Amino acid sequence: MHFDGIKTMISKPSFHEFLALWLRIGVTGFGGPAGQIALMHEELVTRRGWLGEAAFRHALGYCMVLPGPEAQQLATYAGWLLHGRRGGVAAGLLFILPGLVLVLALSWLLAGWGQLPLVGAALVGLKPAVLVLVAAAAWRMGGRLRAREGWVAAAALAATLSGLLHFAAIIGLAALAGCGLTRGLPASGGDAATSASGDAGSAATLRRADRPPTLRQLLVGGAVAVALWAACRALTGLGSPLLGDLADFFTRAALVTFGGAYAVLPYVFDVAVREAHWLSPAQMIDGLALGETTPGPLILVNSYIGFMAGWNTSGGNAGPALAAALVVTVFTFLPSFAFILVGAPWVERSRDLVWLQAPLRGISAAVVGLVTALGLTFAAHVLWPAGWVEASLSGGLDGRAVLLLAVLALLRVRWGLGGARLVAAGAALGLVEWLLW
Repeated sequence: MHFDGIKTMISKPSFHEFLALWLRIGVTGFGGPAGQIALMHEELVTRRGWLGEAAFRHALGYCMVLPGPEAQQLATYAGWLLHGRRGGVAAGLLFILPGLVLVLALSWLLAGWGQLPLVGAALVGLKPAVLVLVAAAAWRMGGRLRAREGWVAAAALAATLSGLLHFAAIIGLAALAGCGLTRGLPASGGDAATSASGDAGSAATLRRADRPPTLRQLLVGGAVAVALWAACRALTGLGSPLLGDLADFFTRAALVTFGGAYAVLPYVFDVAVREAHWLSPAQMIDGLALGETTPGPLILVNSYIGFMAGWNTSGGNAGPALAAALVVTVFTFLPSFAFILVGAPWVERSRDLVWLQAPLRGISAAVVGLVTALGLTFAAHVLWPAGWVEASLSGGLDGRAVLLLAVLALLRVRWGLGGARLVAAGAALGLVEWLLW
């Protein structure tokens, strides 16, 4: 028995053309997930016509319901559509590698020379810029919430700031709340199917009859993915205990965090900074600045966290730091590759799974609260670097940080600066302040 899956390739590229494009996207993919997804749409659909509009939308919808970085998963899925499993692996890796190399180089520079006055001055300006970006992300996500979803976001914010509930408990309760939120609301499950059929009438769209995926294929693929994870985990066990701890934690983070990089950061901050003390809050903010200014997925900030964990625990040794960064990178992205390469044959059958939308709606609402809590935590460390030294909040307030924050917020709101440009402006303002004072 066959089913008519829509492989919406308008023209299939050669593998050489395919690799060249994904290398280009990996090098120029600035702007976070939104910018990277827009870049992929421009290159794959609009300019080259390698994929149809419906295939791209459906792939994006599938990646959005998965935990992990949706832009990297979309790159992997698009590669799979065009050149099978080898295309998926190649596209996913090329999307990551340029940014990873740059993040590791900058991590080494920050760790080794971050105490120099010139570098310290730039970092003073970077931190308020990161705070503006986190606030903008929370505002953007919050603007999409319905009134009832706002209560879930507020509850997640309160639970996070109070420390009453663990991250996993907040996500679980939000999923349950989402089921209640959807009662009485119109179903929206037909959108994917409608958009998917939008290309069906196009003469340029290619159709191919594929065999439906079988349970055996799913089980075998899942077993291979688990075996690969186990092999990688066994190798990390040959190193320091830190490598095993990093592998276990970032595997959990990859499996339980929905909503992209900003959704995982509160969980990572809570464990890496507050519990394990792998790095300081200031170093965490520096890492987010690196993620915003380098190409590739923003979640590469995890690689920086691994580098700093290895650097700090080894007393400033670059070898253990690099090993820790690579371990974190592998265990951050391995589940994403598995989700796509194992699940891709089932994508055409995922269009009508409306029941997934209810818990994901609650989780999306909770993510707004979690990101807001992250922003408030960052603000406390940026604006009160020495802590609250008096009962009044103004006791330890850093006036220069407040001024930089106000100027950068104005640049964001009035002129729309974001991502790399805003962070660059923050670094420049920090240097100007250092020269003047």
